[in-house]
Amino acid sequence: MGGSREHGWWLAAGAAALIATAVMLLGLLPPDVDPAEGLIDARASALEFPPEVLGDIAAYRAPRRTVALMSRIVATLVPLGLAMMIVGPRGERLLRPLRRLPGIAMPVGVAVAVTVVITALLRLPLSVWAGIVQDGAWGFRTRSVVGWAADQAVVVLGRAVLLGLLTVGVVALIRRHPRSWPARLTVGVAVLGPLVLLLHPVVVHPLLLPTGPLPDGPHRDAVITVLSRSSSGDVPVLLGEASLRTTRRNAVATGLGPTERIVLHDTLLDLDPREVAAIAAHELAHLERRDPLRGAIAPVPVVLVVALIARRRLEGVKRGRTPQIRALAAVGALMLAAESALMPLTAALSRTIEHRTDVRAVALSGDVDAYVGMLRRFVIDGLAEPEPPRWSVVLWATHPVPATRIGAVLDAGVPLSGPLDLATR
Repeated sequence: MGGSREHGWWLAAGAAALIATAVMLLGLLPPDVDPAEGLIDARASALEFPPEVLGDIAAYRAPRRTVALMSRIVATLVPLGLAMMIVGPRGERLLRPLRRLPGIAMPVGVAVAVTVVITALLRLPLSVWAGIVQDGAWGFRTRSVVGWAADQAVVVLGRAVLLGLLTVGVVALIRRHPRSWPARLTVGVAVLGPLVLLLHPVVVHPLLLPTGPLPDGPHRDAVITVLSRSSSGDVPVLLGEASLRTTRRNAVATGLGPTERIVLHDTLLDLDPREVAAIAAHELAHLERRDPLRGAIAPVPVVLVVALIARRRLEGVKRGRTPQIRALAAVGALMLAAESALMPLTAALSRTIEHRTDVRAVALSGDVDAYVGMLRRFVIDGLAEPEPPRWSVVLWATHPVPATRIGAVLDAGVPLSGPLDLATR
């Protein structure tokens, strides 16, 4: 009976991994477009920016790239270094305070949570410079220093507690089912990911970004017009109070099924209603194509592969409480390092998905001029580099560079109603 049950778990895990992989591959297929002709002049004009704007972008972005690179290195090397220390000669002494905790799962969970906090503390000077000093000097931060620090503390401690609790659960699973735990964990992730996506908009997101209804007016009218063109047009569109923290403009599509929604930041309301409609079209395209769900199940095949590797490594660990705590704590720290090191892969997947989303969004909006204007606005007002260095794109860019996005929109096959009106953008 036990053997057949374990066999069932492995079949379920394999099916979950195959389905998740197939869904991801479908999201990476190139968009079906019929490129419009005669857009050479339009593309050239859309990619022209005043020299003073390019100068401000370079002054803002160049040091920020360096800080971002340093932060990524710290996020990778700190947990990697801690993992090596745990398995090294001083590992037993390093984890000695945790041995007072009961069992094996609890000390390992605390070790992972402490690793998260230590990494965040070592990155803190870089975060302070980027979030307080530089963003304050350039007018992007509206939050007080104390408020900014409180936000960071909530994010870091929340992440530490969450990952610590998840680690406790995984270790308990490993202890209870030493042979089939990779299969059980894979199925658990396949269920938990969509469940978190379902609950996030109503449980977590309101705590981070207070939201309310999009007020009546030309912006709402323009957004409703775009929604009416989609099969997902009944999705709620809310307004998030992002101006409490920043002047940056953004929007997000989140939720699953009954909790699906689009949240527009209130910092968008000073834009032309057509441009806000273009942004809503982009988020609507994400929901049409089930991109939030795609992101929720994307880790499933990775979890199966990593768990199988981890099980192989853990099989050789000596019996006894202390060796197991050391081995499991080291694996937990290595997973945190791998999460940071694999960011180029996840960023590349995201860029491909965003490219398809832009193409679908401009078809939904039917307004190439407004969509290109919106992208240009993000460059000028957000000081985003039209064509940043390739290495920075590879390392962390989740969206195609603005120049690529503008080119994709112009090539999407939606006819121009006339010459691009870019005078005020």
